[in-house]
Amino acid sequence: MISQGVIYSVLIGIVLTGVIPLIGGIALLAMGKIKGSSFWAGVLAFIIAAIITAIGTVIVTIPTSMTEMDAASLTAEPPVWQTIAISVISAAVIGFSMLVLIKNCMKARTFKAALSAGLGFGIPQLLTIAFGLVSMYLTFSQINSGAFDQIYAMSVDMGMITKEMVAEMKSIYIEFTVNDAIAQILASFGTALLMVAAAIVIMLFVTKKKAMIGTLIAIGGIGVTSVVTALIPNLLVAGVITIAIGAAAFIFAYRMKDDIVAPEKPTAASDAFMQSIANSKED
Repeated sequence: MISQGVIYSVLIGIVLTGVIPLIGGIALLAMGKIKGSSFWAGVLAFIIAAIITAIGTVIVTIPTSMTEMDAASLTAEPPVWQTIAISVISAAVIGFSMLVLIKNCMKARTFKAALSAGLGFGIPQLLTIAFGLVSMYLTFSQINSGAFDQIYAMSVDMGMITKEMVAEMKSIYIEFTVNDAIAQILASFGTALLMVAAAIVIMLFVTKKKAMIGTLIAIGGIGVTSVVTALIPNLLVAGVITIAIGAAAFIFAYRMKDDIVAPEKPTAASDAFMQSIANSKED
C-alpha cells in the first residue's frame, strides 16, 4: 500500500510543477510581462532538444538494455559512463538549441527576450515533471485499489512479462518516499532556473558577438550540474544541490541584465552617408 503522505506529496508536486507554472506562464503572456514570440521560440527549442536528447539517450543505453532484460535491470543503477554521457549529450543539445534559437530565430536582443525564451524552455521542463507525477499518482491509485495486479495478470498469463518483473515494477512505486517527491520538485525547479540563466548568458554573449563562448559556458554549467547531481546517491541531497546551483546561476545571470544591449540601429545620418557612397559608385 502507498501511504497517504506519499500520495499527498505527489499531489503537491503536481500543483507546484504543473498547475502553478502553467497558470503563471499564461498570466505573464496575457499581461505582456514576457515576450510572446520569444517564449514560444523557447518552447520550440525545448521540444527539439527533448527529441534529440531522447534519441541520444536511446543510442547510449541500447547496449546495456539489450543484455539486461530481467527484473533486476529495472532498478539497477546505470553505469557511470552512461550517466556522464547522457548528461553531456543533454547539456550540449540544450546549449546549442538555445544558441540557434537566440542567434538565428529571435530578432530582439534584450533581457526581456532572453528571459522569455528561458521561461519558454523552463516551464515545459516543469510540466514534463508534472506529467510524470500525474502518471505516478494514477499508478498509486491502482496499487492501493488492487487494480495494478489485475492489469498485469493477463500479461503474465500470456507470457508477455514475468511475475518477477511485475513485482519489481510494483516495488519501485511502493518504495517511493516523501523525500523522493521533494527531491524531484527541487531538482525540477533548479533545472528550470538553470535554463533561464543559460538563455540570459547566451543572449549576453550574442550581443557581444561572442556567442560560442556564452554557449560553452551554458553547456558547462548545465553539464557539470547534471553529472554531479546524477552521481549523488541521495536524491534529496541531489535535489537541494540542483536548486541551489540553479538559484545561484539565475541570480548571477540576472545581475548582468544591464549588460545586454541590443546593437544600435543605423542612424539617418549613417544611412545617408552610405547612400551617397552607393550613388557615387553608380556614377
